Amino acid sequence: MPATTRRPQGGRAATVLTATALTASALTVGLAASAPPAGAADPPATVSAGAGFAACMKTQHAGDVLLLLDQSQSLRTSDPDPAVQQRPGLPARVEGSNLLLQGLADLSAIASVKLNVAVSGFDSTYQKVADWQPLTADSLPALSKQVTSFRSRTGGPDTDYDAALEQAHDDLAARAGTGDSGAACQAIVMFTDGAFSLLNRNTAELRQKYPSTPRPYAPNKPLTSQDNVDSAQKAGRDDLCRTGGPADALRTNGVKLLAFALQGTSQPGDFNLLQALATGTSPGDPSSCGSITSPLPGDFRLAGNVDNLLFAMNAVLA
Repeated sequence: MPATTRRPQGGRAATVLTATALTASALTVGLAASAPPAGAADPPATVSAGAGFAACMKTQHAGDVLLLLDQSQSLRTSDPDPAVQQRPGLPARVEGSNLLLQGLADLSAIASVKLNVAVSGFDSTYQKVADWQPLTADSLPALSKQVTSFRSRTGGPDTDYDAALEQAHDDLAARAGTGDSGAACQAIVMFTDGAFSLLNRNTAELRQKYPSTPRPYAPNKPLTSQDNVDSAQKAGRDDLCRTGGPADALRTNGVKLLAFALQGTSQPGDFNLLQALATGTSPGDPSSCGSITSPLPGDFRLAGNVDNLLFAMNAVLA
């Protein structure tokens, strides 16, 4: 993907149309170019996870894609709804997700791939917003409407990767158990703006608003003091990356994690865990995650705005 692209005439509307075309093109090219010839050996570990997913869909003519969107309170500042400031447009995670859906729908029609899509949100818990359904020109408007609802889904107190990926794994595993052909090729496309974090419910008001019940990965640590929150966060990170934990469970089932980090107000190191979850390694703490790292289990990209997010998506999926 070139480093820069000239913005077309016509403002945001033209940009969105061009973005959709680019995304569809990237996906279709990926399908055409990334699959090995019949009888070839398994691709080396250097093949990107996105290309591997595209190759799988080309072989199977089917796939499952779970859109998993952060809905925590920090998004109000890191990826705000432009309408709050009386500006046109959508938050980056919403516009990016809708562009991806449009590209996947185009791919389904062009390359004769049967794609099933679901949409879920996460904060303290995993919440299904749109259940599994074939992605077609007919189903796209309703799916897009569900995705657009995330412009105001910003009330969650936590960014709990463990809860999100545990339930995402179960959701996809249930799909695999149906025998649907798409279940052989599965991916999670995840959008988030920050680190794994839990809110300290240290006042009666906060405890009334948000349950302080201990998390499954820290059963003796109610979220009512900073010490308990710190311990629970460490336990959650450790649980995600332990041998046989959620990261390994996704990889064992062949699920690709394509993670897009919205930079916004994030700090250096906020996305180390997310990068390690997606790729198996990161430049910081943790330096590794899980025991299954080949073939590449996923991909990780940083994005500061809608245009950067588009190019990051193309880079992963082409």
